[in-house]
Amino acid sequence: MSTIFVEPNPFASRLQVLAPLVTAANLQQACTVVIPDRLGGTDFESFNAEIPATTRVIRVKDGSPKQATGKIRLSTFIKCLVTLIRCTAKQKSGTIVFTAIDDYTKWLWLLPILRVMTPGWKYLLIRYRVDDALGSPQDVSGKVRGALVQSVRAMLAANVCCFDERVQQPFYSVLPDPWSGPFGSVSGARVAQDHNWNTNDFIVCLVGFQDKRKGFDVAAEALIKAAEEGFRICLVGRVDDALEHYLNELKTCYGPSLAHYNYYVNDLELAQIMTASSVVLLPYHQKFNATSGVLVRAAASGTSVITSDHGLVGWRTRRWKLGDTFEYPYASQLAEVLVRASLTAGSIDKSSAEQFANSSTTSALTKRFSSVLQSI
Repeated sequence: MSTIFVEPNPFASRLQVLAPLVTAANLQQACTVVIPDRLGGTDFESFNAEIPATTRVIRVKDGSPKQATGKIRLSTFIKCLVTLIRCTAKQKSGTIVFTAIDDYTKWLWLLPILRVMTPGWKYLLIRYRVDDALGSPQDVSGKVRGALVQSVRAMLAANVCCFDERVQQPFYSVLPDPWSGPFGSVSGARVAQDHNWNTNDFIVCLVGFQDKRKGFDVAAEALIKAAEEGFRICLVGRVDDALEHYLNELKTCYGPSLAHYNYYVNDLELAQIMTASSVVLLPYHQKFNATSGVLVRAAASGTSVITSDHGLVGWRTRRWKLGDTFEYPYASQLAEVLVRASLTAGSIDKSSAEQFANSSTTSALTKRFSSVLQSI
């Protein structure tokens, strides 16, 4: 049966997940991808290189700025739906997959209308945030979004895929959280040499855009409190302008012991950094309740983590014994956990971490998603 993917928000992390899903669909029959072509030209070269050549990619013209990856305009979504209807016109049945519906939840009310025009097709919705399915506390907007998703799912008679293994709901299937790259297979010696790190140094690493959502304010306060411990800090990613003063304080406290990669770092260099690090910090805000590519890459690298104790990240850290947790947002407690980790070289169970990483590869995702498509 034919499979059609609709991905209205084509930025890097979404495409990295979409590629193995498309590969899985192609194992059964050639499929189609409907995706916007954002103003300025989104780079699809790596995406096209990762998917089977038999895949038909339809790039919908879109006037949104390339950098506006977090918001989906109604006009863009409607264009995707019109293109989808044209694709289904010559076929009576198949599966329609809407990926990352969290990015456009408010437009989901259009899907029951679409259902009338595609009566023979099955629907599959892919979600990242599943607080309502877990029964987790939510604010009013979260409750409204959850209710809308559940209502639309029922009207479509759709199946749902998510990346959170805590979910135990009818109609839900859990997918592995994918990663790829040389993590765990490269040495950190070159990076250590570049920064004069030695085997006795305790190197604390933070990865990604550093803002309040990623808990940079809490991490900075903890590291400032622990400045006399002699830690080395490795910051990989740009810091939010609103938190620039924290970066300046860290520079004052740590001087040359702070290494800041304020530019794009490829997977090879990041893998070397993670291998050389003693611990990776993920002090995420309470509103961060999704998956984390940094967590699984740290596990693949065999590097211990310290994470906030809430959400999926905290749960996986405990479940797979990937390191330590602390109660967010208490910087003093995080500082204490850092000091303790520096004395014990972290608390990662490398065998368990390897098992977690191996179960979360792109190939594992392809295999699992292929099974899901066959079952619906």
